[in-house]
Amino acid sequence: MELERRNAELQQQIGNLQQRINELQRKLTSNVARRGETVRILSTDVYFKSGSADLTPTGVDKLAEVAATIKQQYPQRVIRVEGFTDNKPIGDRLKSIYPSNWELSAARAAAVVRHFRWTHNIDPVRMEVVGYGQFHPVASNDTAEGRSKNRRVRVAVMPKSDVPPNM
Repeated sequence: MELERRNAELQQQIGNLQQRINELQRKLTSNVARRGETVRILSTDVYFKSGSADLTPTGVDKLAEVAATIKQQYPQRVIRVEGFTDNKPIGDRLKSIYPSNWELSAARAAAVVRHFRWTHNIDPVRMEVVGYGQFHPVASNDTAEGRSKNRRVRVAVMPKSDVPPNM
């Protein structure tokens, strides 16, 4: 009798876990459909000069690898490039160029798209630029390490169903 009761409890737990797994899979599928599949996360500390949207020589070299991956593995997919910053305000020296972190994040994403277009001949119809500024952190902005993780550019490909009709 005890064994049957324990078996029933375990079956109930398995059912609950399966429901939770299904729920998480639906959320993940929804998020991938909305924001795409990540190809690469670019640390802006490596790819860009401090406080700017100018690519570093190292960043240019590394983007060649990303472009090659996109061309080989995702030749017909829409490319979404998202810029993010930490929450430190833009300094006075840069405010005339980037009034806020939003503009800086969008400028960095746009720099990657321009580079893909002009250096690697990726069709501009396939590309999207998004600037999130400091509003989607992946780490705490209370530490230098956390802020560094938040300063990033995400390169993603959208689901195949999102291919523009003129491609």
